[in-house]
Amino acid sequence: MSNVPEIKEKQIRVLLHVSGSIACYKSCELARLLIKKGFEVQVTASAGALRFLQPAVFEGLTHRPLLTDIFGGRPDFIPHLTLAQRWADVIIAYPASAHCINQLAAGNCDDLFGAVCLANNYRHPLLIAPAMNSEMFLHPSVRQSLEKLAQWGTIILPTESGQLACGTTGPGKLIAPECAAEFIDKAVSQSGVSLCTKNTMMKNFRILITGGGSREPIDGVRCITNISTGRTASFLVDRFISMGATVTYLKAQQSVLPASARIRDRAGFRSVTYRTAGDLSDLMQHELTEYRYDAVIHAAAVSDFRPVFVTVNGSVFPAGSAFGKIPSDSNLSVTYEPVPKIADKIKLWSQSGNPSGKTIVVCFKLTDGADRTNRVKASLKLFKRNAADYVVSNELSEISFNTHPFELFGRGTSENEKITSVCTGKTLSDLTNALVSVLQEE
Repeated sequence: MSNVPEIKEKQIRVLLHVSGSIACYKSCELARLLIKKGFEVQVTASAGALRFLQPAVFEGLTHRPLLTDIFGGRPDFIPHLTLAQRWADVIIAYPASAHCINQLAAGNCDDLFGAVCLANNYRHPLLIAPAMNSEMFLHPSVRQSLEKLAQWGTIILPTESGQLACGTTGPGKLIAPECAAEFIDKAVSQSGVSLCTKNTMMKNFRILITGGGSREPIDGVRCITNISTGRTASFLVDRFISMGATVTYLKAQQSVLPASARIRDRAGFRSVTYRTAGDLSDLMQHELTEYRYDAVIHAAAVSDFRPVFVTVNGSVFPAGSAFGKIPSDSNLSVTYEPVPKIADKIKLWSQSGNPSGKTIVVCFKLTDGADRTNRVKASLKLFKRNAADYVVSNELSEISFNTHPFELFGRGTSENEKITSVCTGKTLSDLTNALVSVLQEE
């Protein structure tokens, strides 16, 4: 169970539409999760959905009446206009059946949800979570509808691949409620609606965040890299911006793009792209020596080794892109050298840009196949080198698309105790809350 400090969040309004799919029972859990996070939830449902679940289920969870009728029954309440233009901050169809998806793509509005989506006209985020049999999901009509909706600006959530209710195995399985909730968080952040009671929770903080994996060139087209996607850093960027922080994001070329980066001229946000560990080191040195930062969240996966020489058919050349692409039929060997640890220099650099204050440094340590004892040992090395104030420990075998378990370590309080466990958590939202808590304490 997570022991992350809870951050009070404001009641953002989520319109949750439930369409006719056997997976609609999962919408109850999504509603529960959103309410637990402090969101206000209004459920609408199709006639098909009510063949699976009764209105009392949703009304008991949300303490709001379930809405199904496009006609409000009174002149001062026009449901589709009220919900779309004056109530909802974000709209999600979870689950979205093939009928629901094709209906939205055709612009049909003969039911409440179709009318809501047209009246919304993308003034607020619209998310679609498909759920159906694999063959239905792969049918050209559904694929074309999803493509059209995406082009209009709809956020299409991925499906999972696995055993379906019909007994077959394949794509089309509804994404887990926990993961859908993370997509809603991100969509709200992108839209500029604050997730916090006030959008100034982190207003006075300047934060430098690094993310993604470095790419060290072997020749003009080949490189050594790692499996980092930058997803964690991207999530942290969006959440800290939504809390009012000023964020500089140093991202790898192939990293997941934060939602904030898609808003041109977003106040309080700047992004710079790097390729190699050397590029990132230079960028961090410039930022930390020239500007004041209250915190550095160093989540980038920096290569431990880089090519220095390549031997091609017996001839030795400097590694890199200078001599183009090595022919594929070559007899090739590569000589590597260790990459200097960027983390060891962060505190020294930050003393120049922030001489009168303290820059909190958070580093990440990923292990693969390690038990907790060895994870503690790996994190302890960063404290012994005085590289970090906090270390986020992740174990690769535990991470999935839906969960992101972590343990946050801090410096020990005595000579005998060099490291202490601050908290644990299971999701990226937990991680954000934990980091906010320790940064505010400092």
